[in-house]
Amino acid sequence: MAVRDDLLSEFLLQLSKCHDLEEKWQVLIGELSRYHVERSIYVSKDFAKSKNPNSMHGAVFFSNYGDALNELLIESRNISNDYTSRCVIEAPGAFSWQLSRRAFLDGLMSEDEVNLHIRSRELGLVAGMTVGLHSANGQKRSGFGLCYEDGVKQAEVDAMWSLHGAEILDRLRIFEMTVSGLERLPKSQVLAEPVASVLQLVSEGKTNAEVATILGLHRRTVESRLAEARARMNVPTTIQATLKAYRQGQIA
Repeated sequence: MAVRDDLLSEFLLQLSKCHDLEEKWQVLIGELSRYHVERSIYVSKDFAKSKNPNSMHGAVFFSNYGDALNELLIESRNISNDYTSRCVIEAPGAFSWQLSRRAFLDGLMSEDEVNLHIRSRELGLVAGMTVGLHSANGQKRSGFGLCYEDGVKQAEVDAMWSLHGAEILDRLRIFEMTVSGLERLPKSQVLAEPVASVLQLVSEGKTNAEVATILGLHRRTVESRLAEARARMNVPTTIQATLKAYRQGQIA
């Protein structure tokens, strides 16, 4: 018990040294790896401020799932297209991914849910847990998708969760409490309206040439604004800038 307390205290100490959400997210990822969690996603949203509760727009979104999976999830534009994510929107708690697998095999998923389920498994999201945390008034709801290491079967995940789930939940709750008061969007990453307009059209699948025509700009101006977006987001590719701007609510 003392060892567990020492580890939790060390986790708290590391979080206290962080200055922003991204630093705290990296600390959490490192902590979860101790429990064989290889990839994680965090989505948090204030439902009281949202016209469309299921939309990803305006949500705090962090993930180390990888670009392909992040793009897939954001392209769906709807949190509830993932079966277990819909479960944690409706009620807090921990849900085994066996739940979504069973719903798929039993034909209980919508077409959108089926498509996301199949593609997610193709990209390596096979065994894991989805955890939901709700604020006391139920307005702020957060979800964590925890994907375990390659080769680990869902039955093994469920067994590990029965042993260590309480410890993991403690860490997720602590992370949630420590990030709730932090500024979600650093001023250095705020996009000017002309830059955001270009990025918005790119996110909708428009080519640079099409964006230039729609906005009445020279193609080099479009490329310059995309370069500014990448620089402000501190990412090497336009797709990463699009994903980051979307999760920050700067584009829809």
